[in-house]
Parts: sequence; structure tokens; C-alpha cells
Amino acid sequence: MLKIDLKKIKELREMTEVSIGECRKALEEANGDLNKAIAILKTRSAQISEKKSSRTTKSGYIGSYVHTNGRVASLVVLNCETDFVAKNEDFRKLAYELAVQVAGYNPLFIDSESLDAKQIKELEKKFASDIDSKKPAAIRQKIIEGKLKKYFEENSLMEEPYFRDESIRIKDLINQYIQKLGENIKISKFVRIEI
Repeated sequence: MLKIDLKKIKELREMTEVSIGECRKALEEANGDLNKAIAILKTRSAQISEKKSSRTTKSGYIGSYVHTNGRVASLVVLNCETDFVAKNEDFRKLAYELAVQVAGYNPLFIDSESLDAKQIKELEKKFASDIDSKKPAAIRQKIIEGKLKKYFEENSLMEEPYFRDESIRIKDLINQYIQKLGENIKISKFVRIEI
């Protein structure tokens, strides 16, 4: 078994905030390569998030942010499974960070599942009207699907790059906290106000 330098473990821990044990395992699996270890931890956090996604989130915290100019503010309702985690400083920090994200990026919705079928049909209709009607139906459908995907990526909070580290998306950030705190975490709503 490869002996991992304690400095590398500490560095990975500081970068990801994942437990020392998980950092050690990821570095061992990556043969000491820091970038590969980060990718491994990212994959694991997504798997853990998927396993916990069906759990009920009945507790939570409202994160708030008011920009220094006093002209933009946001609230984010972040839910978790227990009061224990809702009172956790890391969980509250995440709620605050998400509120800052909403104030800065102004997303339209949480994720693609936040839109109902009627809203999606309206978007498809709008995108279809922009496409040359002479194109074959299969190609038109592919173009519409591509435009929908792009629309979701550009307007969904979960798909936005995290303002402090644009190499990760908000969904990845939440997955990291799910791994760290051991509970399902969901954004149930947000609001942004601007003068």
C-alpha cells in the first residue's frame, strides 16, 4: 500500500473540507495524485448524494444576504433531515453562500425539475419558432433539446458555477456538504430582491 504524505492529506482536506480518512482513501486510490483524488472525491460525493436523495428534509435554515450597496438581497431556504444539522455552523455557512450566489447570479429557478410540463412546452414552442421550418423534424427536435439544455444550464441555480470556485457547480457544492454532514440537503426555494 502506498504511504501518503500527511501534508498532501492536509492540503486535500483544506481544499475539499472532506474528512481526513476520506482524503487519505482518495489519495491512496489516486496513487498520490492530488487532481485525481479531487475527482475521486467529487464522484463519491455525487454517489453519496444520490443514495441520500430520497430521505425527507423536514428541518432547515434560511440563509440571507444583503449586498453592501443595499440594493440587492436574497433569501435561500435550505433543508436538511435533522435539527442537529440545521444548527450546524457549516450548514448555515452553506445557506449563506447560496444566498450570496443567488444575489450575484440571479438564477430563474432551482433546477430543471422546478419547471412544470406546461412551462417546458412553452419553452419548446418558443425555441421551435426560431428554427427554420424547412429543416427535418428530427433535426428540429435535436436543436430544441439542445436549446432547452442550454437554457437550463444558464438559468438554473444548481447548474451555475460556484462564485468562489468556478470549477465546481452549485450541485457539486451541495454534494460536498451532503458527504461532509451525512444528511440529505436540498434547496426548497429562494427569492432575490433588487431595487
